[in-house]
Amino acid sequence: MRTRPAFSGLIGLIGLIGRFSSVAAILAGGPVAAAEGGPDRSDGPDGPGDPGGVAVSYLIDVARGRVSLEPGGGTAIIDSSGRKLAEIRGLLAGLEDELADGKLEALETRVLDDAAAVIVTRHVAFDLSRISVHPVGLLKRDGRWLPAPVPGSFENTGISYSPGIARQARELEAWMARQREQRIVDLREKLREKLRQGIAETITPEKLAALSPEELVFTFIRARQTGDLHLALACLGGLEQPPPPDWDKVLQRTTRGFHRPAGESPRWSELSARGRIRCVVSTDPGDPLTIVSVGSINPLERSPEVRIRHYTVLKTTAGTQRLRFPPWLASMEEDPEEADPIDAPLAEAFAGSLLARHPAESFADPQALARSFCASLGQDDFLATLPHLTKATGAEADRLLDEVRRLWREARNSRDLPPMLLGIEQEGATAVAFLCPVEPGNSRIKRHQVELVRLDQGPSGWLVAGRIPATGSTGLDEPLAGRIGEARLRREPEWLRHLGLVAPNPREGGEVAEAPLETLAGNWVAALENRDLAAMIRCVAAGDGREAAEDLMESLGNEIASNRRPELGSVQRAGPWAAIIVHFSAEDEESLDLLYPVLETTAGPRILVGETLFRPDSRTRKFLNRSSWKLLEERFDPEKLEGLRSIYDRFRRSEPETPPSK
Repeated sequence: MRTRPAFSGLIGLIGLIGRFSSVAAILAGGPVAAAEGGPDRSDGPDGPGDPGGVAVSYLIDVARGRVSLEPGGGTAIIDSSGRKLAEIRGLLAGLEDELADGKLEALETRVLDDAAAVIVTRHVAFDLSRISVHPVGLLKRDGRWLPAPVPGSFENTGISYSPGIARQARELEAWMARQREQRIVDLREKLREKLRQGIAETITPEKLAALSPEELVFTFIRARQTGDLHLALACLGGLEQPPPPDWDKVLQRTTRGFHRPAGESPRWSELSARGRIRCVVSTDPGDPLTIVSVGSINPLERSPEVRIRHYTVLKTTAGTQRLRFPPWLASMEEDPEEADPIDAPLAEAFAGSLLARHPAESFADPQALARSFCASLGQDDFLATLPHLTKATGAEADRLLDEVRRLWREARNSRDLPPMLLGIEQEGATAVAFLCPVEPGNSRIKRHQVELVRLDQGPSGWLVAGRIPATGSTGLDEPLAGRIGEARLRREPEWLRHLGLVAPNPREGGEVAEAPLETLAGNWVAALENRDLAAMIRCVAAGDGREAAEDLMESLGNEIASNRRPELGSVQRAGPWAAIIVHFSAEDEESLDLLYPVLETTAGPRILVGETLFRPDSRTRKFLNRSSWKLLEERFDPEKLEGLRSIYDRFRRSEPETPPSK
């Protein structure tokens, strides 16, 4: 008889927030982001019915290629010859790329009766080369402001038929021409000054000079990862006065690299990828140049290749230092498939360098090491595993790092759940830990999936020495090799008993003691919260045999599949029965209460996890409860269930559990 899952749920929350800041926000110190997918409108005061709002909307339409040049189509155009219309269309088409992204903002508006002119600026992040000014002329017709089709001009609007408006238009055209050049100069200078202020606020020249070349390189990398453009520019010479000779080019390349979409700049994306692990593999000091070579891999890749990047740190005559803009970042293209042969020795040194730069922790016994190592395999950061590893070098370091990386990657495939520690066999200074991957909703202990990890005792304590093949020779001396061979033959029911599972055989007339029940309740909620399958097994009871083991692991797999947060509600007793009531809540799911039946066994109180009961507040939960009661009635005499029924009756009539405040 199969049990049904106690409950399962999954909450996914992915937030992608994109925001673009206007020039005014930049100059006021606000955040900056690159525009994607077309230009954006500023949050300026001009609404869609004002000249400024109309001018900005018109340029957005120009960028998106949706301007109608038919009379009455939204512009002030009049009938014209086909040749003239083609010229205007060609002019607007040429503006599409220039206006393709960034922020459009109406900076100044001048109105002369029924004619107006608006100065619109366009800016992309801190890229000085991408500041542009676009004047737009407008005419008021029938109470509406309509843009002239040619920016900066009132051409082809029929103003020659109205002398008064024609004079105003000529005056406004002259004003727009003057403003265009002056505004570009002013905006660039203001933006330069704002950049200098922002850079100076990130780090002092003294702190920058005190960094080692390696620290300077990783400061630049972290700045890219956190999106701190000012700090990155400080590393590249932004604090120097006068600026470096190639500062304008550095500024342009860096701002574009920071703000372009990931697909358009794979090398910048590589630099910002927090999942990549990096390590200095070589430092070549010199005066005035120091070359720092950094290796990196993506541990989530099936067969990651070590990528070597070189950085040049330059000492200046003023006693400061800066990072020379890495030439490989100047290209927006993918890297060639073949690595530079010169970098091959550096790539071979990567694993050993990485292990050497992460000090090993000291573990007093193999049990403490194995528990900590399993927990590290469930961490988001692969670097959390490194303090558990022996400090191997050369090919041995490559082997060890790759074996541990594969174990960590397997945990990523199991929704970041660490493997379950099944047991440890030890002989002297050598031990073997048995690890089993955990799969939410489908947890099983299958012999071919069990991983054997070797643990060695050294002068500083126990450390992980690598993986042992699941079949074939272990390379270990007797008698440890013999015990390993026997453990390999264990099936799921035997492993469950080894982990502390007991059969649900109630002692005649035995009531659940209060203190052990409280301890069990705390252990159960902690195991649920930590999604610790081994700890959950020590809290439950199940029958012997393959089918009982499969039923139990199915129920526990669904318990850890839920993303709801557990909190202990109450514990209750009645006759030989007890129950633990747990309140579950999640941000985007309804809360629920579950009643876990508890029996006193020869090993103390244990939970019957396959017979969990819901508060019957829906048709589905009533159905699941009937299934649980059917299983209970098949296993126990009806009169022996009276105590549990009384607990359940109180549970179903009560208000939902309110966990005690912390």
